[in-house]
Amino acid sequence: MHAAVLPAFNPARRRVLIDRLLSDPAVGYAVSEAAVSRSVPRQIVLREAERYVREIVPAFNAYANFWVGYPLAQRCAEFMYRVRLGYVDDAALAALDFRYWPVNTGLRFSMKARRPSM
Repeated sequence: MHAAVLPAFNPARRRVLIDRLLSDPAVGYAVSEAAVSRSVPRQIVLREAERYVREIVPAFNAYANFWVGYPLAQRCAEFMYRVRLGYVDDAALAALDFRYWPVNTGLRFSMKARRPSM
């Protein structure tokens, strides 16, 4: 098995990472072996390898995704799915008998403290 070594995180552009991986001697050797064993031209196997490399090299910046995108998505989800109750029927809620409910119904009563909007 051949392994190409790439840095864990490098702010280089995606095309640079793709070219670096495709020009790695281990990848070139594997492409040549595959072309000989399958009896096809090396260019066809190289095109397939490039397709696979494009799949595994991320097309996004992981730093931006996890440090900016995640909190932004969380705020959007909290805004869109914020539940507001205008009326609570305490008597009806108190009359519910939870002893006869199946264990895994997924019904949860929870409250989350919210900071006041500015």
